[in-house]
Amino acid sequence: MAAAFLVPWKAATAHGEPELAVLVMLATAAMFNSGLALVQTVRKARSPTGASWRTTGWVALVFALLTLVGNHASAHAISLISGALLAVVQRCEVLLVAVVGALLLRESVRPAFWIGSGIAVLGLWVLEQPGTGGDAFDPLGVLMGLGSAACFGSMVLLARGYSERLHLLPFNAIRLWLSVGLWFAVERRLPGTSELPAGLLLNAGLAGFFGPFLARLSLLLSARHLPANVTALTALATPIMTLGMSYLTLGNLPTTRELLGGGIMLVGIAVPLLAVAVGQRLVSRPAGS
Repeated sequence: MAAAFLVPWKAATAHGEPELAVLVMLATAAMFNSGLALVQTVRKARSPTGASWRTTGWVALVFALLTLVGNHASAHAISLISGALLAVVQRCEVLLVAVVGALLLRESVRPAFWIGSGIAVLGLWVLEQPGTGGDAFDPLGVLMGLGSAACFGSMVLLARGYSERLHLLPFNAIRLWLSVGLWFAVERRLPGTSELPAGLLLNAGLAGFFGPFLARLSLLLSARHLPANVTALTALATPIMTLGMSYLTLGNLPTTRELLGGGIMLVGIAVPLLAVAVGQRLVSRPAGS
């Protein structure tokens, strides 16, 4: 989902101000999530036993702040560097999540994680070597990308720590509407129709559907079943998927080096996921079987 987000997100910032792209993206995602939360309410779907509306509210506020700051940084970054390069820079959140998760959540970082991370980083290095069509290094764009990575990494940690205490769909809707409200509090203006061309509305709307809506819901759901460091590591697949999306939408064929680097990264991502799956299978196996 994150890869499907980056292609229209890059296009959106070419049609207007990054700040306005953020507003459209967040508002679109909030509407989709509110609709899904309404369907859940009508069907009377149950939340986890330990879910608390008080916890849902304050964690949503923190998420809203991180969402606004992270997406502002992302919007400025992608106006200076390519979607593929931003996807690579944002993957620095893997290290942040692993280290902070071990310190605060007391999550054990298994050897399989470090092995898989090493393999994935090797694939990332192959993927981004000169001659693969990468963009020029822009220090400000990379710095903004790192800032967004810190925000999104913090969200992974919070999701892991509080996932069982959240009313999930209402939570995501609340944090998105709070982000929209905070946007107006920060910007202190109401955009005119001339500032919102069709290209910006369409592309930022698509980015909102695939990013803050689907991708973030997927993250929250995975946080209930996987350690935070493994959830963050799976996000390393984004640059690979971005290559695929670029081919489908722009017709850009991946090079041999890009295919090789992507394949290595997928192997690295698979290592800790397989370790988790095998571990869960052994734990659930009846004694003596």
